[in-house]
Amino acid sequence: MKHISKAFFSFSLITSLAFASTAVASTTISSDISTGGNLTVSGTSILTGIITAGANITIPASYGFDVASAGTLNIGTTTATAITIASTNVLSTFRGPVKITGAASTTGDFSVGGNATTTASNGNIATNGSLTLANSSTAIAGIVFGFCNIANSANITASSSAYFNCTGATGVTSSHRVFVQATSSMSANLIIVAASSTPTAGTINLQIYNTGNTGGTVAPGAISVNFFGIR
Repeated sequence: MKHISKAFFSFSLITSLAFASTAVASTTISSDISTGGNLTVSGTSILTGIITAGANITIPASYGFDVASAGTLNIGTTTATAITIASTNVLSTFRGPVKITGAASTTGDFSVGGNATTTASNGNIATNGSLTLANSSTAIAGIVFGFCNIANSANITASSSAYFNCTGATGVTSSHRVFVQATSSMSANLIIVAASSTPTAGTINLQIYNTGNTGGTVAPGAISVNFFGIR
C-alpha cells in the first residue's frame, strides 16, 4: 500500500511540474493559426509582420497608438487615399504644434486659440463662406478690386456736380460697398465726392464735383477710375 501511495505521489508531482512548465514557457509556431472564437492575450503581444484586420480595431478609453521609441508615427502613408478622424460633432484635439505640408480644407468651424503663423513668403487664403476678422462682428463675404471706365461725358459747370456711370467694374454687385480713387487722367478741377454700387452688375455710380478753380465748365472725358469693393 505504501508503494502505491509513493508511486501516485511521484506521478502527481511530475504531472504538476509538467503543466507548470508548459504554462510559463513561450511557444514558437511556424504555421498559421485560425480560430472561430476569441483570441485573448493578457500580456504583451509582439507582432513583427503586417497586421491585417477584417473589421474595426477598438481600443479602450484613455489608451492609444504610439511608437516603441522616439520617432515618427505614420498613419495612412502607404495605400490610403483619404483619412477620416473622428465623426461629426466630435472634438479633435492636437496638444502640440500641427504642421501641414500640403493643402488643407475644412467644411466646419476652425478656431485657433493662439497665433496662427506661416513661414511662407507668399500664399493664398481661400474660403467658400464668410471671413470674420479678429475683434470684429462683421463677416466679410467678398472683396473685389480693379478699375472702371467713364465714357466721353457731359460737361460739369463750375461749383456744381454731376453723376456718371463707371462701367467695367468686374465683380461689383449691388451688395458691395465701393471705394474709388481717381487717376491722373482726371482733370485737376474735378473731385470724386461719392461712389456707390448700382443694381447693374459691374457698374459704379460716381458723383463728380467741379471746383472751378482754373476755369468754368469741364467734362470728365473718357477716363479710368480705380475701385475697391467689399461686401
